[in-house]
Formats: sequence, C-alpha cells, structure tokens
Amino acid sequence: MEATGAAGIGLFRTEIAMLARGTIADVAEQTAVYARVLDEAAGRPVLFRTLDLGGDKLLPGSPAPEEENPAMGWRSLRIGLDRPALLRRQLRALLLAAAGRPLSVMFPMVATVGEFRTARALLLAEAERVRPAPETLQIGTMLEVPALVWQLPELLDVADFISVGTNDLLQFLYAADRGSAALAGRYDVLSPAMLSLLADLAARAHAAGVPLSVCGEAASHPLEAITLVGLGVSTLSMPASGVLPVKAALAAVDMPAFRALLAAVRRTGAAEASLRKPIAAWAREHDVPV
Repeated sequence: MEATGAAGIGLFRTEIAMLARGTIADVAEQTAVYARVLDEAAGRPVLFRTLDLGGDKLLPGSPAPEEENPAMGWRSLRIGLDRPALLRRQLRALLLAAAGRPLSVMFPMVATVGEFRTARALLLAEAERVRPAPETLQIGTMLEVPALVWQLPELLDVADFISVGTNDLLQFLYAADRGSAALAGRYDVLSPAMLSLLADLAARAHAAGVPLSVCGEAASHPLEAITLVGLGVSTLSMPASGVLPVKAALAAVDMPAFRALLAAVRRTGAAEASLRKPIAAWAREHDVPV
C-alpha cells in the first residue's frame, strides 16, 4: 500500500490462505492470518470477504463438483449457510483478529436479502460472544447476482456497504461463462445495459447513504475506472498493479466534461453492443492515459 498509495485493502480473499494450505484452518490459525493483515494495514481499512470456495476454487483432494455449471452452483456463501459451523468459525476468527479494532466483513454470492440477513445474524451472534468487541463492525455484501438489483430497497436497509463484483455480475447478466473462449470479448462491461445497471445502483446507494465500491477486473483498467467514477462510483478496488495507472487517468480527466460525454453516448448508443469506442476516442482526444 505504501508503494502505490492505496487507501486500504478493498477485497481480502480469505480463501486464498485455505487453498495454499490445502485444508480449512482452525479458528486459531485463521485468527493469526487475519490479525497479521490488520497489523500490516496499520489502521487503514480492510474488507474481509468470507470464504469463496466451490466452483473453480477447490481445496486439494476435494472431489470435483457433480454440477453442470459449478460457477452457478453450491459455492461461496451458499456453502457457509448450509454448513453454519464452518462460517461461524471464520466469523469468530475475524472478530478475534480485530481485537477491538474496526472490522469490515462482506459476504459473497448473495442472491437474496434473506441470505444476507441470515449471514449477518450469524456474525452479530458471534460478536456478542467475543471480547474485546470491534471498535466498529461494518457488514456488507458483494453484489454479483443480478437478482439483488431487484431487492435494493430491502438490501440498502440492512447492508452497511455494497461491493460490486463486476466479473461475476457481467457473466450472470449476459449468461456468458467468462471462461469460454468462444465468448471472450463478446460482452463488455462498457455495454449500455451494464452501464445503466451500475449508474442506477450508484444513484440509489448514494441516496440511501450506503457506500458503494467496485472490485474485479473492470476497476483495474483506466478506461473502465474513469467510466465507473463518471457513473457515480466513489471507491474502486483493484490489484496493486492497477493503482498507479488508474490514478494517472483519474488525475488527467476533466470529470464534468467526461460525465457530459458519457450521458450523451449513453443516449445515442443505447442500441449498441458496447460504448467502448466513443468513450476511448474521447479519452484519447483529451490526453487521458487509458
């Protein structure tokens, strides 16, 4: 973070340590990992995502899922809710690692507000039993499943923050497996449908006072990043390699002028498959390094 000037960690993938280890760690081992992350962050915000296992993230030795489409099957929070002891152990470890410091936890692959409420209740129940309690406890959700978009009023009432996972959201929105070579590049995050979804989400989250961030591949590309900010997204999460190029693009863009261009191309290009070309052309004409 010191090298890039990032404000914190917008997505800590807790399953990575499990995959590297090859087994599900116990509470003490998980606590040590999460505490070290918070120590290294030195007071800067860290958003811990609970275990996102299943699909293409299998522990060594685990049998391949007997599902035709594991990406849309039994994975992530669905496993945690069906195996609550596993999820509660992780939540307890996160609370212990915080040791009185601020803690932010987000749940992945949430498809209904009911699922989020259940997971949130498990976290709050564990928080009642752990001392010292976190200085603050923020509980949020990834938005990757399009169904949540039609549950926004209820979601905004109970979520402390929302983080949009553009990789999964795009593939589910277009029913297009992002791992399919035949579909690579066919559906674009800068498509009118995706931009309309994100603009509406940003406006409604802002009106409700709920922080909204975007993580995933889109946030790490300068052209996509300036577009996301132009739509009203205020926080971007990306790999460290993307921070400096995105900062350079944002520093160079005249955002009011860009927002006017963005509104215009969304009006005139509503029937296009992608708005990438006119957005990129404007950026090049105005010396924005994208």
